[in-house]
Amino acid sequence: SKEAIRLEKDGSGRFVQRVTVDAATRDALLKRLARLHGADTDPVVLPFADPFAPAWVRARAEKGEGYELEKVVRTTSEDGAQTTEVVARFGQLAEAARGGAFFPARVSLDRVAKRRWKLVVADGWAGPLQQADGQLAGRPAKAFVEAIADLLKGYRVERRFFLPGTIVETNGVRGQDGRSVSFVVDHAKIVSAKGLVLEVVFEADEESTFLGVRHQPDPEALMVRALEAPPGVPARR
Repeated sequence: SKEAIRLEKDGSGRFVQRVTVDAATRDALLKRLARLHGADTDPVVLPFADPFAPAWVRARAEKGEGYELEKVVRTTSEDGAQTTEVVARFGQLAEAARGGAFFPARVSLDRVAKRRWKLVVADGWAGPLQQADGQLAGRPAKAFVEAIADLLKGYRVERRFFLPGTIVETNGVRGQDGRSVSFVVDHAKIVSAKGLVLEVVFEADEESTFLGVRHQPDPEALMVRALEAPPGVPARR
């Protein structure tokens, strides 16, 4: 998937996301997840179980007052790959986080000096994998990843932030403008449990009035939701 987040100096901004899921890999992953949860999916098929289905995107958005969806579109290619495109606007970054813009990542934006701020975005895999006792699907996180590693080979999330200030330091890839940064989480980083957290320190523009944020999602949310049908859509049997 690809995400672009533009934060203005007054705190408002725009979020754009494009998520593509290969149908065969999705179905295989869902069956593996179901079995890891102790359920036998044969002959049950869960084609609608998708945390990025438009219905789930809209349901999450309702939790973020000030987070307004402008576009939620799902298309399916001839080979069965499904792409969901989301465009939204927000009044403050915290509203975007509550509305699911970074789902399932952990996000924080803190002032570290008069005009200096630090942005941290931890991928949804980071918490469980980097904790000694981290759990996913009711089992040790690293063992869980090992159980589905072959189905994560195509996993890739690229996030790009456009910030209202000049970047001072980052572990991401700084844009030529000095005000944007991109960061990728892929299969290799998940398996190694390294490189899952983006950190950016930037000097805010004069008269910036944006607010800080600390958003901590439920690390199990994605796994649980992946086994459910979206709101109003029954699982096909």
